[in-house]
Amino acid sequence: MEYFDSILKEMDKSLVSLIEAEKIKSSDRVAILGLDEYTFAVRTLLENHGFRVECYISEDEDRRERVQRSVNYALSHYFNKTDAYIRICSVGELTETIDDSWTVLYASRDCAKEIDRIVKVTSLTKEKIYCLYDWDNCEYKKMTRDSKRITLDELKAIEKNILLYFDQFCEKNNLRYWLSGGSMLGAIRHKGFIPWDDDIDVFMPDVDYERFLELFQENDNLMCQIVDDDNDVWGHYKFARLADKSTLLVEKYPFYRHLVGVNVEILPIVGLPKDEKERIRYIRRYEKINAKRREIFFKCSGDMDEFRRICADKHPAFDTYRFDDSEYVGVLGTGYYEKDCTTRSVYERTLRMPFEDIMVNIPQGYQEYLDNLYGKGWEEWPPEDKRTLSHNIEAYWL
Repeated sequence: MEYFDSILKEMDKSLVSLIEAEKIKSSDRVAILGLDEYTFAVRTLLENHGFRVECYISEDEDRRERVQRSVNYALSHYFNKTDAYIRICSVGELTETIDDSWTVLYASRDCAKEIDRIVKVTSLTKEKIYCLYDWDNCEYKKMTRDSKRITLDELKAIEKNILLYFDQFCEKNNLRYWLSGGSMLGAIRHKGFIPWDDDIDVFMPDVDYERFLELFQENDNLMCQIVDDDNDVWGHYKFARLADKSTLLVEKYPFYRHLVGVNVEILPIVGLPKDEKERIRYIRRYEKINAKRREIFFKCSGDMDEFRRICADKHPAFDTYRFDDSEYVGVLGTGYYEKDCTTRSVYERTLRMPFEDIMVNIPQGYQEYLDNLYGKGWEEWPPEDKRTLSHNIEAYWL
C-alpha cells in the first residue's frame, strides 16, 4: 500500500472548522502555544486565512531565549523593518493582558504546562484554547492501532530478503546495480548492516533503472513504488522502492507521513557535466527547486492536490547527461549534493561481497565513493554517541 498523510492539511482543516463555526473571529487577538516547527506552521496557516498572530507563548525559558537570540540576529542582519516580528512571551508576562478577546491555538505535541498556567493565572478558559492536531488519534495511529510492531531485527531481515530477490532479478536480466551510501559502507566495514542502520539503498545506472521498471512485475510478495513529484514534497527527484506487501512502514517527516511497505530504495545514477563548476551548479539546482517546493507546500496549506497542480511542469528535467556517456556520474536529490558524485570509472567493474549471509554487488572503486561521501577515515567506527538510527520510522505487520 501507499498512503500520503499531510499533517499540515489536517491542521488547516481544523482551523477552517473553527473559523466557519466562528470560534475564531477576525477581531480576536490570536496567540500560539509552543516554540517549535508546528508553532510556526500554525502561524503560516493563520496568515493564509488573513489572521494576524499576537504572540507566541512558551513556559520553556531556555527555548524562549534561544529563539529570541535567533530572531534578534536575523532582524539586525537581514531586515530593515520589524513589522513581521511576533513577540515571544511567557504566560506570566501576559497575566494582565489575556482576556476573553483572546484565542489560543496550538499543534505542538505537549503544551499542557502552558495551558494549565493560562487557565490558572488569566481569565481565559480552556474553551478558548484549541488544538489543531491530535497526535494520539491521527490517521496513521488509527491504521496501525491493532497491528504488531516490527522489531529492528525483523525489519533488517525483511530488507535483506528484498535485496536478495532484487540481486537475483538483476542477474537474470543482466542489469547493473551496486549497494550505495550506508549500505555500501556496511558491506565493506561490517560485512552487512551497519549495526545502528535500518535501511538498504542501491544504485542503478539510468538505463538499467529504466529497464528494471519496464521488466519488474508485481507478485504476491513485492510491489514497486515510484517516488516522484506526485507523492513527495521535500524533494524533486525520482527513485523507486521495492516493497514488501505484508508490511507497513511509516516514514515520519515534520509535516507529513508517508506510508509504504518495508522496502529497498533504488536510486538512478545519472551523468553529470565534465566541468567542475558547471557540475556543482547542475547538482545544486535541486537545492533551489526543493526550497521552492517547500514554500509552495505551505502556501497550499498542505493540500497535495493543489501542490501538484502548481508544481506541474514547473521544474527542469535532469536527464541531460546519461550515465554511460559521461565522465562524471552521481545521484541527484540525496542531500549529499556533489559528495554523491564520482568519476564513472568507480563503476567500471563490479565486486561480489558478503552482506550478512548473502552476496551482493559493490563497485570496485568503492574507496573513491566512500571517501567522497564520508571523508577519509570511514573505515573506523564512529564514537558511541554517534551510533544512532538516522531515520524516523515505524514498521508494522499487516
